[in-house]
Parts: sequence; C-alpha cells; structure tokens
Amino acid sequence: MNTKNYFTKLNAISLTDQIKKKQGLNYVSWASAETELHKVDPFAKIERLDYIPKVLLGETIVDGEPRPYWVVGNTAEVRTRITLTTKNVYDALDIPYDETDPVNIVKEMWLPVMNLKNQPVTLDTITSMDVNKATMRCIVKNIAAFGLGLHVYDNEEFSDADIAIQKLQTSCYELIGKKCRIGEAQKKKVSEICKDMLPEQNGDPKLCQDQEVLEELKKKLLTIR
Repeated sequence: MNTKNYFTKLNAISLTDQIKKKQGLNYVSWASAETELHKVDPFAKIERLDYIPKVLLGETIVDGEPRPYWVVGNTAEVRTRITLTTKNVYDALDIPYDETDPVNIVKEMWLPVMNLKNQPVTLDTITSMDVNKATMRCIVKNIAAFGLGLHVYDNEEFSDADIAIQKLQTSCYELIGKKCRIGEAQKKKVSEICKDMLPEQNGDPKLCQDQEVLEELKKKLLTIR
C-alpha cells in the first residue's frame, strides 16, 4: 500500500492552460478547479467550516449563531474542508485499492478574507460578498492541497504586487530620511504628511501594504524642498 501515490499523480496533472493572473498572482478559477476535482471523485464533499461561538444561556453554555468566518485580530479568515473517497480517487488514477487503505482522504485549508488588492479586510468593513469570494478561493487552495493544481502556487510568495510594494516601502523610507536631513521645517512637513497618509501605521511606510497609498506618499515626499 502507498497512499501517497494519489498526490504524485494529481500533482502531475497540469492546469497551466487554465491559469489566470490577477494583482501579480497566478490562480485557477473555482469552476475549473472543482471540475478537475470531480473528474477524480464525482462525490467529493466540500464544506465551509463555520465558527460556532459559545453563548451563556442562564447557567448553561450552548452553541451560538454560526458565523461563516473566523476572527483573527481585526481581520478574518475562512476555512474549508474537502473529503474524497479513497477508492474513487484510486480508481480514477488507476491505483490499486485494498481494504487496508483509508476510506477517505481529508484536507482542510484556510484563507484571509481579502479585498481586490489582496489585502486583509477589516472586521468593520467586511461584507458577505468578501466572505463568499474568500470561501471560493479557499476551496481552490483546498483542492490544490491534494496536489491538483498545486504548481499554480509555486511562486505565490513573491508576486509582482508584493515586489512593487516592497520597493515603494524602501523608496519612501529613504525619502523620509533624506528630506528630514534638510532641516527642521522639512522634518516637520515629513511627519505631517506621513501621519496624514498613514494614520493606522503611525506614519511608518514599512507597515503599509497599499500600493496606491505608497505611490501617493512618495509623490508628496518628493515635493518637499
């Protein structure tokens, strides 16, 4: 028995012709990923894992109203679980199955609830649409955890958008030092601009992940004479 054979075979399936690009990241649509999954197991079970808070009712602790996301600081994440029937997978991939193999193959995944710029959405602005989109993206990643389409995420850590933001952060930080060295008046102006543009980051550009904000900050810093 070698239960890892399925992963090797699924990972060998190329979804390159279905790859799309957004904000510098490669991705496969939910429809394409789920279509490929059901070729392997037509009865694959896909679940959204809801958070169920505990509520004190009188002197008894009971389950509260389920919530489709989990709170992480001032942001949120969604979680999913996919269960495949091992025999279905093995049959589809021409892998011998015997009674000593597990009945099911189960994988879970999680993903931050993000906006169109791939930045975390804060709890005070989160919408049902944000949660729904994050859930569908999480399902695609959950499918990739079985090996199917995993190659799509090979370079995810270093997207074009990430690199651009890092360069802007460094550029703004260097400009701040350069302008502050001119004189006290310029130093005061730098402080005012940074705190006005980056109130949540206390004026520190290295804590900002918004490319448009960093670009605007750089423009304003360059005007200081």
